[in-house]
Amino acid sequence: MEITSFCPSCGTTVIAGEALCDHCGASLTTNQTGKSIAQPVMELPPEFSGLKRPKTGSHPLAMLMPLFFGIPWTIFSLVFLFMIIGSTLREQAQFNRLKDEGVTVPGIVTRREMDESDDSRGYFIYYRFVAPVNGRPQTFEHYGSVSQSVYNSFKTGGNLDVLYAASDPQLSVVKASFGPPGFLTLVLIGGMSLLFTGIGLVLIILGFQAAKDFLQLRLQGQSAQAIIFDRWDAFDSDGSSYYVAYAFRAASRQSGQKIISNAQQSIQAYKKLNIGEKVRIRYLPDRPEICQMTDFDW
Repeated sequence: MEITSFCPSCGTTVIAGEALCDHCGASLTTNQTGKSIAQPVMELPPEFSGLKRPKTGSHPLAMLMPLFFGIPWTIFSLVFLFMIIGSTLREQAQFNRLKDEGVTVPGIVTRREMDESDDSRGYFIYYRFVAPVNGRPQTFEHYGSVSQSVYNSFKTGGNLDVLYAASDPQLSVVKASFGPPGFLTLVLIGGMSLLFTGIGLVLIILGFQAAKDFLQLRLQGQSAQAIIFDRWDAFDSDGSSYYVAYAFRAASRQSGQKIISNAQQSIQAYKKLNIGEKVRIRYLPDRPEICQMTDFDW
C-alpha cells in the first residue's frame, strides 16, 4: 500500500520515497536513508469527508473595498446629475425669457467654427449686433451652438437675425436656431447618472454591511476549532493563489448543530496546514457563515 505525504513546497500529495515533487519539481525532505519523510494523510470525520469545495470568501478588509470605492463613485455621479439638471433648468429659463421679451435685430456673421472630436462634431456661429442700452446703441459680440443645417446656411460676413432679451442684450441667440432645450438629452444622460448613482449606493450598502460584519466578528465573534478538509492552488496571468477550506460545527436555533464550511485565500495556511489538521477560527453565533481563521492572514 502506498504511503502518501505532502510536498513541503507546494503542498501537492506525493508518494513517499519520491525525490522530487511532480507538481513543482521541489526537492523533497529526506531522512538518513535518503527517502522522503512521509506524513500520512489524516482521516477526516465522516461528516466532513464528503463536503464540496466551498466558494472562496473574501478577506474582511477586502470586503470593505466597495465602501471605499462606492462613496467617491456616488458623489461624482450625484454631482454630474446635479450639473445636468442645473444646465437644463438654466437653458429652460433662458428660453422662457427670450420667448417672453425677445427682440429681433439684424446681425453680421463674424466667424464660423466647426469643432470635431473623436465621435461628435459641433457647429458654432460668431455674430455681432447692435442693441440699445439705456437709450444708447451698443455693439455686442456673441456666439452660439447651431445645427449643421443652420451652420451651412450662413457664411462669414453674411447677415442673420439675432434674438436678444430686451432687459439684457447679453442674452441672445441666432434666431434660426432658437427653440426649447432638448429634454431627450436630459433623459438619456440623467438616466445614466441615476443608474450610476444607484450602483454607487449599492456598493456603499454592501461596504457598510461588510464593515458591520467585520466589527461584529472582532467584538462578538465566538472562537472554535475547524478542520481543514481541502486545499488547492490556482494559476492565472497574475500568478499563483493558494486556498484552504475548513469546516466546523456550529449551533443553530432551527436545527441544533449544523456544519459550516468556508474557504480562504492564504498562502500561510496553505503551506502550514494539511488536510485533517485543526485551525482556530472565529464566527458569529447568530450567523456562523460569517467566519475567519484567526492565526492566518493572506
